[in-house]
Amino acid sequence: MNTVHLHFQKLLRPVFIVIAMILSVSANACYVNIAGPNGSASRDTVCANGSITITGVIIDASYQVNYQWKKNGVAITGTGSSGSFGSNPPNAVGGNGTFTYTFSGLVNGDQITCFISEPYSNNYTYTGNTLNIYVPANVTPSVAVSASPTGTICFGTSVVFTATPTNGGTSPTYQWKKNGTNVGTNSTHYTDATLHNGDIVSCTLTPTSICVSPSTATGSYTAVVNSVTPSVVIAGASSSCSGTSVTFTATPTNGGTTPTYQWKKNGTTISGATSNTYTTSSLVNNDAISCIMTGNAACATTATATSNTITETITTTVTPSVSITGSNAGASICANTSVLFTATPTNGGTPTYQWQKNNSPISGATGSTYTASGFSNSDVITVVMTSTATCAIPNQVTSNGITLTVNPTVTPSVTITGNATPCANASVTFTAHPTNGGTPTYQWQKNGSSISGATGSAYTGSGFSSSDVITVVMTSTATCATPNQVTSNGITMTVTPNVTPSVSISGNATPCANASVTFTATPINGGTPTYQWKKNGSSISGATGSTYNGTGFSTNDVITVAMTSTATCATPNPVTSSGITMTVTPNVTPSVSISGNATPCANASVTFTAVPTNGGTPTYQWQKNGSSISGATGSTYNGTGFSTNDVITVVMTSTAACATPTSATSNGITMTVTPNVTPTVSVTGSSATCSGSPLTFTAVPTNGGATPTYQWQKNGSSVSGATGSTPEDFRKQTLGTTLK
Repeated sequence: MNTVHLHFQKLLRPVFIVIAMILSVSANACYVNIAGPNGSASRDTVCANGSITITGVIIDASYQVNYQWKKNGVAITGTGSSGSFGSNPPNAVGGNGTFTYTFSGLVNGDQITCFISEPYSNNYTYTGNTLNIYVPANVTPSVAVSASPTGTICFGTSVVFTATPTNGGTSPTYQWKKNGTNVGTNSTHYTDATLHNGDIVSCTLTPTSICVSPSTATGSYTAVVNSVTPSVVIAGASSSCSGTSVTFTATPTNGGTTPTYQWKKNGTTISGATSNTYTTSSLVNNDAISCIMTGNAACATTATATSNTITETITTTVTPSVSITGSNAGASICANTSVLFTATPTNGGTPTYQWQKNNSPISGATGSTYTASGFSNSDVITVVMTSTATCAIPNQVTSNGITLTVNPTVTPSVTITGNATPCANASVTFTAHPTNGGTPTYQWQKNGSSISGATGSAYTGSGFSSSDVITVVMTSTATCATPNQVTSNGITMTVTPNVTPSVSISGNATPCANASVTFTATPINGGTPTYQWKKNGSSISGATGSTYNGTGFSTNDVITVAMTSTATCATPNPVTSSGITMTVTPNVTPSVSISGNATPCANASVTFTAVPTNGGTPTYQWQKNGSSISGATGSTYNGTGFSTNDVITVVMTSTAACATPTSATSNGITMTVTPNVTPTVSVTGSSATCSGSPLTFTAVPTNGGATPTYQWQKNGSSVSGATGSTPEDFRKQTLGTTLK
């Protein structure tokens, strides 16, 4: 294979591509062409959301060719492949072949290309033609079916149906159907003269437009076909009374908008009887009435129709009547008295009734008798009878009226009064108070039993017991009294036993001098008592309550109270309490003193002690510089951290009887605090000596005070008896001293 190798430099414009295509002179160069289903190498069409299969054609290939599909210049993943289109060995030429790929999801303007390479021809590459994709919008086909004439037609009318397509393309096809069965031809028109009501004529359109969805469309028309048969029915009474008016009415069916009528009697035309009704009062027995209707309805099968025939039965008329009576008619009745009214019919057949009061129907009063009460004076009772007798004229009549004289009823009553809460064995008078009694009579009762001889309007008795009930039965003579005998209210007796009132008093009999004392009265059987307090038998001005508060008592004063009881049946009244004899205790003055170390060392603990006078069982509150010390509430106080000039006091609260005042503050202890010093001691003496020679050591104290004490030690252990400033003789020993 002879190949011309060309070298290119980067140009400023893409002209080099054209040059490369012109100058590629491979001796066995292959190429590829692609085309869509329409065979065009430049442009093809696919519907929206549809797919298209594009075919690539390899020409003059050697042994093996690799190819790669691209959309808009970008390789489509998964579409690369290779194929053997040439002959073997690979340097042979002249191999051809095809391959395909189905694209979906394309949009208008997409460009499809195919890139090939020959690995056995020095990696020769080539990009084929560009196929431009056109994606038109999908359209929906439809077809409308119209009829001429339109609307309701008569049977046998010839109707021309026309199909009007939308998006049908240039040469769509048509399939006409009648009630689902194919009829007609492949035409936009279909004619039918045998239509029945409800027939459905439809047309299915198969369009030739591209990108239609769905692929067919159907339109339809439902025929409304009218075919009517006229008829007429007459109605009217088939039986009537002589001389009464009878109306006959014709009811047409399919008569059109303006039917005409001709009435006949016994087959003979009745002059002037040409409306849809006919009224007459001259019928005789067995007359036959009929009617002929002439209609103008469209699509009628016949122009005229003859009605049914009504044969008359004529009966002679009768006159009905009714009268009523009442059980108390004409008599004076009391209000709410029940009265029975009875109706007596003539020519009533099996009559129905409606009773009336003052010409107004009484609900539910529809029988031949009527019983009621609750009438008012001058009410008028009548009854309306509806006769069912044949040819009763009139068939409804009203009876005579009964006017009622009603005396109003009165309700008698009686109430009694009297003392219901007497004392034991007291005499009590009870009095009757009548209402609507006329000239009444009485019978007094105790516990439901008549009291012999107690028949007057008043009754006096004694010896009652609690729970006895006194009543009276009154018999009224008033007109229309209902009921005429009534029982009064009952008075239930509560007999109060006689009681003895008393009063006791309490109060402090041993007060302190000038102390306030409250005395309290406790009554028995006092009711709501009143009081008068007394001292030494004399009334105390203004002291009239259940308690008395006073001061300034002296020993041997006697306090009493006189109580006046309001309790029922209290005897005697008033009463005086027993006396309280006063013993007055003189007042005492409490005091307290404190002691404690006033000159402690700094931070030393100091205990202060309180000594009470007239304190009883006192309580304490210690203070420093006038402020309470928290938790310091005992008779002693132990504290630390004092400063010079701190003042310690205690406040004592006395519980001694008649202590005045109840609290006292002690003397103050002013603190003088001595600063602390640190004691030290040093030892002097010889550190070397001959064996057996004595050694003398001397203790030199600092801050040891006037008379410090010592304890000498040898090897850390105390030396017995070595307590002076110089110890006894030692023989070469190490000594230590402790300053105390």
